[in-house]
Amino acid sequence: GVKIGEYTVRNTDTGFGYETLADALAAVQNGDNTIVLLADNSENVTIEQVEGVNIVIDGQNHLYTGTITIDGNSRSNGAETLTIQNVEFVTSKAGHYFIDSNSTASADRYAHNVTVKDSTFTATGAGRNSAVAMRIRQGFDISIENVTASNMHCSRATAVTV
Repeated sequence: GVKIGEYTVRNTDTGFGYETLADALAAVQNGDNTIVLLADNSENVTIEQVEGVNIVIDGQNHLYTGTITIDGNSRSNGAETLTIQNVEFVTSKAGHYFIDSNSTASADRYAHNVTVKDSTFTATGAGRNSAVAMRIRQGFDISIENVTASNMHCSRATAVTV
């Protein structure tokens, strides 16, 4: 971790702060890891689902304009969990994916035990009608709770609530 006041992400289970979400994800440990965003974020990160490592990303309603890629580590029967909550995903980029797990490679498929809740996905400008909230290929036990998506690809309505 880094010194207090110099970070934008914090793991509340370990008490350590990090400059980036990628740094916080690289430092997760066995057991529960609650990672809190302390500011808006534009990173593209990959979360590798590893046996015994449970991750909660709590956006605290900060804006997130990057992509979160989920690497299921080819474990369709894993017990570990990933929760993404309280995030305001926003993009103006055409064809943007907010949460993606679309690999056909056998080593990183099978996102599993993923919950996305209490979040919004909004596309504006060039992203309107071309951005995708979630793309999961070969996933298991995916849960979407209290999520609103506006102006997403393939949506005939202005907003879709799941």
